[in-house]
Amino acid sequence: MRHLIAGLALAFAVSVASPLAASAAPSPVAPATQRFGSAKLTVLQMRERLADLSSRAEAAPADAPAIFAGARAVEAAMRDWQALYPSDPWIPTCAYTLAELYGKLKRADAQARRAATLDWLVETYPQSDYAAVASD
Repeated sequence: MRHLIAGLALAFAVSVASPLAASAAPSPVAPATQRFGSAKLTVLQMRERLADLSSRAEAAPADAPAIFAGARAVEAAMRDWQALYPSDPWIPTCAYTLAELYGKLKRADAQARRAATLDWLVETYPQSDYAAVASD
């Protein structure tokens, strides 16, 4: 009788623990409050900074050195984000936006970063819509 009760208790514990273990799997999407890189940027802050830097690149091309430095800080945060959440579906969008920003800067180092960012996008997220656009 003890063995029967112990067996039933074990079966119950396994049946309850299995769904709990499956639901404890890490999310492929970064939490909105998590900060990345030495600049400690959230995903939303990265997107906002990219938009701001892009607007500045169009409005004030002479600010290219400062814009480039800001873009590099966002890129460092983005690489950290990608290392921790490689399946996050927002990464290809942000990577492509970053490459476009680099492309707006009339500097050799920015153009090199643009090419490297597009290569990273195509190699790391080949199935994304942005990888298809980047490889054209």
